[in-house]
Amino acid sequence: MRRFFSLLLAITLVLGIATPALAADASKFTDIEGHWAKPYIEEVVSAGLMNGISETTFSPNTAMTRSMFVTVLGRMAGIDPNAWKLSYEGVLYRDIQPEQYYIPYVNWATRMGITSGIGGAKFDPNGMITREQMLTMLQRYAKVTGKAFESPILGDEGYQLPAFTDASQIADWAKDAVNELRSCGIVQGIANADGTLRFAPKQSASRAEAATIFSRMDGVLVNKSGWSETFATLVVLSQNVMEITKGESITLTAQLFPASTTNQTITWVSSNPAIASVDGGKVRWESVGVCTIYAYSSNGCKAECDVVCEYPPSKENTTPTPDSGFQDLTLANGNESYAQKCERIFGKSVSDPRAVYASKAEAQKDMVSLTVPVWDIGSSGAKYTRYFTLEVHKNIAATVDQIFREIYACDAKYPIHSLGGFRYEARSEHNCGLAIDINPNENYYCSPQGQALVGSFFSPEKSEYSIPVNGEIDQIFKKYGFTRGIYWRSGYKDYMHYSFFGT
Repeated sequence: MRRFFSLLLAITLVLGIATPALAADASKFTDIEGHWAKPYIEEVVSAGLMNGISETTFSPNTAMTRSMFVTVLGRMAGIDPNAWKLSYEGVLYRDIQPEQYYIPYVNWATRMGITSGIGGAKFDPNGMITREQMLTMLQRYAKVTGKAFESPILGDEGYQLPAFTDASQIADWAKDAVNELRSCGIVQGIANADGTLRFAPKQSASRAEAATIFSRMDGVLVNKSGWSETFATLVVLSQNVMEITKGESITLTAQLFPASTTNQTITWVSSNPAIASVDGGKVRWESVGVCTIYAYSSNGCKAECDVVCEYPPSKENTTPTPDSGFQDLTLANGNESYAQKCERIFGKSVSDPRAVYASKAEAQKDMVSLTVPVWDIGSSGAKYTRYFTLEVHKNIAATVDQIFREIYACDAKYPIHSLGGFRYEARSEHNCGLAIDINPNENYYCSPQGQALVGSFFSPEKSEYSIPVNGEIDQIFKKYGFTRGIYWRSGYKDYMHYSFFGT
């Protein structure tokens, strides 16, 4: 083995770095005999950088995918894939499925600034890597790892290689990489009929071409003289909480400290791209909800911004109109009798509201979706507005809307991080959209002996998410005819539960 591959093996043995690809036996490949790239293929295979697609087949002319390429590059760098399997909170790329072999290498290459995907939080792992993409990634790899390319083929000072005949087709972002890697012999071009050379920047790179380039890097990639790396110790964002309305986007900026940090790459990740996507710091509204945007330095320092996505003010908190049937928009009140409540909701007297609907499908016809504002606590400890959408019975929707408007207006800004309405379950007012659960974990459902059956605890003295008994929230619900589930004769207490009929 030559210089680079010997060095890679030595680092692996001394530091215990895991190499996921065991060196294959290139002599068994039957499809590289007589191929122009055979010596290069044999070298990268013996170094454990590339494998065949079977024990006897290398498939040299098959196009190289983007995921394959960053995997080989990561192996060449000697990274430990186990250390890079779970490197981000949230979703880095939406088009990468779990448990794929290349995930650690994609995580590493992105964090280091070698690749940023194709935009829109997508990496296109099965897409074919183009020749210009390949050289650009190699140049970035050298820059972030403190290496440089020697240029042994330029000869006399001032000599310049003739331009590729298709140089105008090379993307602006790739031109510098193509020129640098050509100048040191890593890529030479494709011959035209008249003896000139073209680069074919948009053409897919084959596995043979990739093997050749990785092999040639051995002779020209050297450690940069005097280079030392300074790691980030802090990431600071321009905002830590933001609200975005539909159709809007806001750009976050990040600053690394110390300012002398060598690798200035920032990797942006959304905890839920379906609510807010992020691309290069630009945060875009996708749907109503709340999520977190994370900014990572190359060595793993991070900062975060809580993002609330909402409708424009003119559309907030409107009570949807059902497709058909009665909808009572008058507000309920705490003085209504059982019979009056039945008339309001069902238009008739019923013996048990929990048994009115025989199936979920039947109940669903009388449900509407309601979006309500609440307060919550951000990671910085500051209160911020978020919105929940829940399903409730159409004839109580106006009342529920009013209840949450009043809770939101309380000076205490009671925080809510979980809210539930309609769900079809036996013996519960939830199955007719007449019960609301708030912060179940901190307002548990317990046995008469205090054993938690749902949730973990109820401790308003310690947790802001636990709702005080007979406090403002209880009184608001009571004003509109709702009862908290702590007064059941059975002795069971459901601190999260507010129901219209008290069951």
